[in-house]
Amino acid sequence: MSKDGIPFCLSSIDLVESTTVAESNFSNLRTTIPEIKSGSGIYAFSLKWNDIKTLTPSILSPYSRYGLNRNPKFRNQGKLLTLSDFLSLTKGQTSGVLISIENAAYLEEKQGLSVTNAVLNALQKVGCDKPGSQKVMIQSSHSSVLKIFKEKSKYERLYKVDKSIGDALDSAVEDIKSFSDSVVIGKASVIPQSEGFLVNYTNTVTKLQSFNLSVYVETFSNEFVSQAWDYYSDAFVEINSFVVGAKVNGIITDFPKTADRYRKNLCLKEGKKPAYMSPVEPGKLLQQISKAYFPPPSPPLPVLTDTNVTEPPLPSVPAPTTAPAPTTP
Repeated sequence: MSKDGIPFCLSSIDLVESTTVAESNFSNLRTTIPEIKSGSGIYAFSLKWNDIKTLTPSILSPYSRYGLNRNPKFRNQGKLLTLSDFLSLTKGQTSGVLISIENAAYLEEKQGLSVTNAVLNALQKVGCDKPGSQKVMIQSSHSSVLKIFKEKSKYERLYKVDKSIGDALDSAVEDIKSFSDSVVIGKASVIPQSEGFLVNYTNTVTKLQSFNLSVYVETFSNEFVSQAWDYYSDAFVEINSFVVGAKVNGIITDFPKTADRYRKNLCLKEGKKPAYMSPVEPGKLLQQISKAYFPPPSPPLPVLTDTNVTEPPLPSVPAPTTAPAPTTP
């Protein structure tokens, strides 16, 4: 959200992460806000949209510390888009869009910006609320956001569990079911690792699916350092282990072309799949390590509880005040 209340597409509320704002005339706007993240940043709500759209984008490279920079030739190509422009661009061109909403409580309480209303208005503006329009999915790690969308729209809702879990209480899943259609979890919540080696399957996917919740897993990348040793640096082996092995309903990836190639694999349609389509068995490679180099056991992952899910409703944004009309003596 910009300072003047324009919703736009970006992976982070901190402009430093995916633009060159730190090298611009706005570098003096750097500030620290513990409620959002540790460390300092230059936040979107500090600039108006007319200023933000002048910034140069910078492609995210989450593994740059390993010297793995994504598409360096075109890392500053493209331009920033408002949510309305993005929705107009994708209309009739895609099967659907996913809009992720975070930091809504802070924006409403501290900045007077209602991100939920802004998104609803943008969707209505391009006709996404009409029958026959493209599929829209709303994702958030805050139940208060999804409850508003359940009340005011019919878009599919995804609840993101923003920490690794090994299971979930029935009561917590029932709570999620009351406001969400699906759940997004991290890879470690499905197959945890120890020093880069897969350990075992958790009960998370089975528990969530038993309540008729679809389970999506994130984030899949092609960089080999993002994958456990068990996958032999093969992105297809990793995807297959979650789809065929863990039986997740879908994946979220930084490399959609890789996922699409996997999806087009004709072997997936075979009743009896060839041996090379077998998922990796968690813990099998770990057993090959000599005891002298065996990694220490990891503590068990926590169980998702009701208190992790339940939260107060979003604060309401106060209506703008109007100065009193002058009186005539």
